[in-house]
Amino acid sequence: VALMLSLSELRHQKSPVTSSSHSDSAHQQTSKSPNHMHVPPEQQAVTANASDVDANLHTLEASDHDRDEPKDPEAVTMPRETQTIQQTPETIDHVQISPGKQRAPGSPQSCSDEPIETLAIETHSCKLCSKVIVDLRAEYVRSLMVLHDLQPQLKNGTLGNEEPKHGANKDDDDMSTQGALFNVTYRELCDGADAGCHLFKTLMGDKWISREAIHATARKELDIDNPSNKLGWAFRDSSLRCERWLPEVHAANTLLNLRPILADSIDTCRLWASTYQGPGNPLDIEFIQFFGLWDPASRKIVYRARNSFQVFTHAEDLSSSTISNRPIAKYPGSTSNLALYSSWLDACQRDHKCTNMRGEMPTRLLEITGTPESSFLRLRMSADTGRVNFAALSYCWGGEQPGKLSERNIAEYAKSISLREQPPTLRDAVRVCHAIGHRYLWTDALCILQDNTNDKSLEIAKMPSIYGSAIVTLIAARSTSASQGFLGESFPELKEGFSIPYRCTDGQLGSIVLVQLGGSIKSAEPIDERGWTLQERLCSSRIIEFGSRRTRWICPKTRSRHYVHEGSADGWRKTTNYNDKRKTEGLDLENIRTAKACIDFYGRPRNSRIQDYTEAIRHWEDICRTFTQRALTLSSDRTLAVSSIVQIFTELLGN
Repeated sequence: VALMLSLSELRHQKSPVTSSSHSDSAHQQTSKSPNHMHVPPEQQAVTANASDVDANLHTLEASDHDRDEPKDPEAVTMPRETQTIQQTPETIDHVQISPGKQRAPGSPQSCSDEPIETLAIETHSCKLCSKVIVDLRAEYVRSLMVLHDLQPQLKNGTLGNEEPKHGANKDDDDMSTQGALFNVTYRELCDGADAGCHLFKTLMGDKWISREAIHATARKELDIDNPSNKLGWAFRDSSLRCERWLPEVHAANTLLNLRPILADSIDTCRLWASTYQGPGNPLDIEFIQFFGLWDPASRKIVYRARNSFQVFTHAEDLSSSTISNRPIAKYPGSTSNLALYSSWLDACQRDHKCTNMRGEMPTRLLEITGTPESSFLRLRMSADTGRVNFAALSYCWGGEQPGKLSERNIAEYAKSISLREQPPTLRDAVRVCHAIGHRYLWTDALCILQDNTNDKSLEIAKMPSIYGSAIVTLIAARSTSASQGFLGESFPELKEGFSIPYRCTDGQLGSIVLVQLGGSIKSAEPIDERGWTLQERLCSSRIIEFGSRRTRWICPKTRSRHYVHEGSADGWRKTTNYNDKRKTEGLDLENIRTAKACIDFYGRPRNSRIQDYTEAIRHWEDICRTFTQRALTLSSDRTLAVSSIVQIFTELLGN
């Protein structure tokens, strides 16, 4: 239903928002609301209405089996980074598809003249894999048709109440329409791998799992064979997408070794891909969950591969108006990247109305002097410095910290702290402080007496104001421990990608790049595994998050609890994929303040404001669910690790 409502929104959008250009300045990226971006008339797409859908669906289905062939196969033999592909439109090339609310790509925006260096990978593209053309337009139009047919039920609120139509219990759904079907047979896949196509060789070497083996695992939890069991029956096809139901596979289960089993259908089974499109645009592929083999006889995916591919495109490519992902920045600690982080903070302070919490200062701060090449640290008392701007650090300890503050070394640290003896994460934080022009830094390991229970209790009680009053919080999201740092090279082991054609909404061929970065759409950053770091994020006003695939800027102007634009990024994409360990980016303080006005003299919500109060409580429940998914080293820290958030809710709700 959520997908259909999203499609409905796309249909009725009269002025779709296009992705922002990579040449936009940092000022434009951080200060303009996406809802107020100017869309040139020549870039506006025509919105499909119900009659358009009928005509387009008929045309698409008529050419469903020959639409994947490029007009000139030789046109894609050169590297796609240096090529603009021009194709003669086919009969379906003018399907009226609105790009909808496209999320602006996470493009590099910097005040520095030095461009941001992206991952240096060899991108393979050849005549053989040029037949793997990703074209999701037919699936999109079919979805619009389904939505159109369900409009009366949505309007009347009867969706799901009607009896299924005659024959609806038959296992006859065609899975080829539930992803991207390619004009590549199993024989061509085998022959292409033998001929040297790197993509085909990678697919042939993957571990493949049969539909029957997945069903055998699923049956342990659900009855998927009984049509009267609606839940189980619905999982017959979707079970192939559930990672939890993938059985262990033998190393010999490569596609090449399965060739004798598929001998009878070697020339009919076709390559297929399960694609994931995030919210906002059903044509914006974020990653390919897996490749599979589609059997035309059963119209099912009979085998699927285990591994996935992430997807991105380049700014100059034709597909960039639809595909949001961009190349990953190679060095988060480069001069150009550091200048970019500074421009984000400057733009926010200049153009936004974001404010810091005017709470109590931390007892101690680290003072940074010297130069980025030769920095000096010492411990200062805030009673001596007065109220100053400072950055805060949020990171995973990953074990005992050898240089942490204690009664034994506090006098020594007041004179000087050897930066060389501190872990890489702290050294990287000092580099960022130099770049953004702030000389004070707060970090728990060096600003709280770790062997003094009273001092720990006092400083933990200040957590909301410490992170709330910090000018910016540096979140080392990509690091599992302080010994790893967060400014090092991204994915140094990644050496190769695969460039394949992508059919744009106007019928032209662009290209997308497939890379294997590991993880899944719900993979959490290491910092999201830890309980303490949740309140550090939620209490922060401004954030620079150093993630595995991009460095991201978040502030009150851009932060959202929902799947929409969130700040700026140095690459990949601006938005984050929420998971059980991160259900929200920040506290919805305004909503909580509104809920406080709902409380009567007896502490009960007024009937007229029950909806506002319920929304605030739901926000608290989301935070609780997120917190309980995370880990703590000491179970006794459970209350302390969320006490700052409790304190805020207590004050704002008056409860």
